[in-house]
This record gives sequence, C-alpha cells and structure tokens, in this order.
Amino acid sequence: MTAPPSAKAALELGAQPRYLPAVRLSTLLFTIVLAAWALPHAPVNADELDRYLQQQRDVYQIPAIVVGVIRGGQLVDSRVGGLANIELNVSATPQNVFEVGSISKQFTAYAILMLYEQGKVELNARLGRYLPGLPEKWAAPTLQQLMSHTSGLPDFEEAFDYGVYRETPSDDEFLKRLLTLPIEVAPGMKWNYSNTNYWLLARVIEQVSGVPYAQFMQERIFGPLGMASTRTALPSQILMGRAAGYRLVSDRLENREAIQPHTGRGLGDVATTVGDMARWEQEQRSPRLLKSETARLAQQPVALSDGSVTEYGYGWFIDKTFPAAALRHDGQTAGFVADYLRIPERDLAVVVLTNLYGGPSIAAHVARLVEPSLRGPPLVESASGDPRQLQRVRELFSTAARARTEWREEWFTGDLWRGIKASLPDIEAAYRRRGSMRSVTSVGPDGVQDAVKPTYRIVFEKMTRLSTFEFDEHGKIKSIRSEDE
Repeated sequence: MTAPPSAKAALELGAQPRYLPAVRLSTLLFTIVLAAWALPHAPVNADELDRYLQQQRDVYQIPAIVVGVIRGGQLVDSRVGGLANIELNVSATPQNVFEVGSISKQFTAYAILMLYEQGKVELNARLGRYLPGLPEKWAAPTLQQLMSHTSGLPDFEEAFDYGVYRETPSDDEFLKRLLTLPIEVAPGMKWNYSNTNYWLLARVIEQVSGVPYAQFMQERIFGPLGMASTRTALPSQILMGRAAGYRLVSDRLENREAIQPHTGRGLGDVATTVGDMARWEQEQRSPRLLKSETARLAQQPVALSDGSVTEYGYGWFIDKTFPAAALRHDGQTAGFVADYLRIPERDLAVVVLTNLYGGPSIAAHVARLVEPSLRGPPLVESASGDPRQLQRVRELFSTAARARTEWREEWFTGDLWRGIKASLPDIEAAYRRRGSMRSVTSVGPDGVQDAVKPTYRIVFEKMTRLSTFEFDEHGKIKSIRSEDE
C-alpha cells in the first residue's frame, strides 16, 4: 500500500516514482512528483518552508504534518503543525508515532537480506522452496523478484479493493483467497507494483526464522538500531504517542478504520517517528545489520528478462529526476500518508509524516526548499509546444472537479485510465479543494518547453501546480506528474 489507492497506472499520475503505471490514486491527486525542475535559486528560510507546510494543511485539510530533515544521519530540523488527535485537541510533536504504509516494505526487504547473509535463504531461490504446497505459477517467482515487484503476481489490493486491509482472515484462509487470482505475466517479464509480494515475503520470514514477523522486526531490526518508538502498528494494542488517523468524507474529517496485521503484514504495517527514521537513515548510510555490499543490493534497479532496467530495487524507488541520484518510497494506510526521500550525494534525507488518508506527498518539495543545489532552472512561459496538447491540458484541469462526468476515457491510454477510473471521486475532491482554475501556460527552462515531456503551470484559486505530461503517438495522455509549486 502506498500512497496508493487503487490502480497502478495512477502511479504515474500521482507521482512518487511510482513513477510507472502503478501507483495508487491518492498519489495522483495530491502527489508531489520528484521533478528535476523547481523554484528560483534562493536559500530557504523558516518562513518559506513553514508557509508551504501551512498551505498544504489548509488546502488539503491535513490535521497534522511532521517533517524531519536529516543530514549526516542526524535529525537537524523538524517542523510540526496541527493536531495529532483532533477529538482530544492534542498538538502534534516530533515524538508522535505515525503509520508509514509501504515504507514498511524496505524493512521487510532488509529482513530478507539479513536471512540471506545468514545462509537461510537464497535470493534467486523460488518462493516454493520456502512456502511449500503452492501451485506452480505461484511457487515460480524468486525472492528477488518478489522484493522488486517483478514476480508477475497480481496485487491483491487492486483485486479485492482497499477494504481488504480491515479483514482478519487466518493466513491459510487468506492464502487460499490469493490463489484464486489469475496470473497473467511470467516472472521477470514486467514490473508491476504488487502488495501480494510483500505479504508473501513476510510469510517467508516467519517460516525461515520460526518467529512471527512482528517479533523478528522488533528483535532483529528495530531494537538493535535503537528505534524504540517503532513497531508493527497492531491497532488493538496500546502504542504510546500514536497519532490518530483520519480520512475526508464529503469534505468532513472522520476517524479512520485501521488496517489489520492479517492482511497488512510485511507490506504496510510499520509505525514510527521522525527520530526513529533518522536512526534508519543512519543504517542506510553506514549499515551495521548487513554488509555494505548486501545493503546496496536493495538500492540498485532490477533488470527484467529482456534486459531493460526498472526504477525499483528492494523496497526503494530509484528516482532520476533530481540533479543527484535519489532513493524514495512513500506509503499510505487508512488515515496516514508518509514519504521518505534520500539524496545520498548530499547526505540528505527528508521524512514527512501526516495523518490524513489521501494527503499529499511533499518530501521532494521540502528537499528542494532546504537544499538549493537540488533545484533546477526556473520554469518560464514558453511560446513553443503543441497547441492541441495545451488545449487538452486546459480541458483536463478545468473539468477535474467534475471528473466523473467530464473526463473521457479516450483522452487517456488504457493503462492510465484503468489506473485512475476508480479514484475519480478522490480526484474531484482534491481539485475542489484547490479552487477554480484560472490559467494554464506552457513552461520550460529558459522558455523552451520539452517536446517529449511538456510541462504546464496551472494556476488555481488556492495554489499553483506544475504538471509534466507524456502523450502517446495518438495524442492520448500516457502519464502525468504534478506538484504544488
């Protein structure tokens, strides 16, 4: 689960780099995409960052945002705004514990690598070696393919909808349900973000180690790293400092319905603080639980059978849109959105924790605010560009608040439309919050718009967004990456 809502193609629309056809729509709507362009060159000040965070809270009605800026493995700045618990009127602090959704996947992948170093698993071994009794197609993918989302296994969140995370089946019952899903892609043939992969990896950890997943993570990762406030987010248990999670229903905040460990284990069930994420960042910089060469495996893009390279490692998206190499993952659960961005060349990491389902993913923008060297040249109005594409962009954003009735399937490629169709109500809500559209202009560095991936500045009543598009040879929208400017 990641700032995922339903279909994967929404990945591109929203942006983390889920950056391919496969992210969930919460992302599309509010997501910041790691774009290589940004703001004018100027050092950030507290007021600038605080204004940006307040704008995000105001427009998207986010109860609380907690931001951690980590340099050299140390939490050097934290910003907090809003309420960790609305009903009790409790202000948020850096010590509050937030669920981090799919960021959990990198902890699960790390656990598999630890077992690999101990000689208890082989990364190229088939899943069936560790979970015997699976049908041949389910047994065939390797652990590496599961970790890198190249297994070909279907995503149960997409098949069963997000409500599946509130269910409490036994593992055997849930596995039987999984096995009813059709497999249409052979292992290694295609990258496809699938939460199924990491649920199965959690089962592998349990089978090989002989202890429950939550216990393994506590004893082997969180405890040794001093992540005292981090654990699997069992909703029925007391967790001191736990922030309350919320969702918007008809523009009204409501308490969330928590996800359950039965279906969220291994793929989205970790809760933590910005301080503990700084300790996790220390491990990424200088591994203690793994050999450095093993830890680096998680951060390398994985190749497909045809030799093409994905933009994903083991629990990490590899982002190429900054002027420096970046690693990132976002996460979303019922009531929460989190984002973790690393720029190793700058020894910089940014963690953003919020307690609203479907809220924005803003770590990229924060990173550029606090590190001017990550900003590209300013985007200025361009006279170049395809007028038909400009018209389609105007049409798209002027009707976004009425997307269910105004958007047309023929505007999009099939993959992208499948990815956003179920999330059209969320898209409408997001654009209603931004206010009416005022203008759309083509933009580019030095006034030259990119012919392959044109960028547009869209001015709304309450904020301005930058959106980069890809169109196919038939003029259909293939992907959209958007960011609040």
